[in-house]
Amino acid sequence: MSIDRQAMNRIMSIMRRGRTPQLTDHHPESHSTQQTPSEHSSTNAPEYRQASRPSRRSSTPAAPYGHRFSEFSSPAVPASIWYSSDFLLGAGMVILQPSSGKVLLCCEGERWFLPKGRKDVGESLEQAALREAYEESGYRVEFLPVVQEMNAPRPPGSRRQGNSLTTEPFYVSATAYGPGCMRSNGIEYIIFWYIGQIAADAVRETGTGMPDEQHYEAHLLDFDAALNALNNSGSQESVLLLRMAHCIWLQTKKVINGGSPPNNRVGGSVLEAERRDDIIT
Repeated sequence: MSIDRQAMNRIMSIMRRGRTPQLTDHHPESHSTQQTPSEHSSTNAPEYRQASRPSRRSSTPAAPYGHRFSEFSSPAVPASIWYSSDFLLGAGMVILQPSSGKVLLCCEGERWFLPKGRKDVGESLEQAALREAYEESGYRVEFLPVVQEMNAPRPPGSRRQGNSLTTEPFYVSATAYGPGCMRSNGIEYIIFWYIGQIAADAVRETGTGMPDEQHYEAHLLDFDAALNALNNSGSQESVLLLRMAHCIWLQTKKVINGGSPPNNRVGGSVLEAERRDDIIT
């Protein structure tokens, strides 16, 4: 096996096509297959985003609409602003078991999925991610510290520690739901994705989910089996999330064991950095 760059490009190509189908359920966590991020479109979209600069010291121009930040992300979208009734924040997780190298997936019948859900009022995104993982999988989940490429500034005194471990989100997805969702004219559902872990002796608890989630199951699968399960469930977004989370974790193990990521870059570039069979199929 080797890195299948064509497979990753196909996933991103599928994710960039078309808008998410309109939902009529009041809850965006519909029991249908997970939807992929939709590409914003507008016939009157400006050529450049009218956005403020990232920092006072930056003079970098705004990215043109449709600009690709990397091959692992959707294209840039026009600058947007949504009122509180028109957006919804959520959190999700890719859960690994480092001791076995397996992946924890939830399932409902023949549908396999990653745990995710809406953030409650007064709840942080991190709290939401852990709660949703527990409710939908039945396992006590913790964040998995990893070395990843990111743009978030580090606390003073740690700026030069490029390979330090973090538990920051490794992906953000946005899906537009049409009229009927949440009994409104539609919403933009923004989900922050984290990497989590369960212990080697973790035991699944029952009755942890909401009333309509009591029939959910959770199983530990080998990486390849987990990829196939998500792919057969039609969720290209989840396939991409799992591939990237698994790569980041493997690269983190390499760094911890004394290795160094090429050019001190991990994140998306891990797929470019490694050619070994155990990185990605």
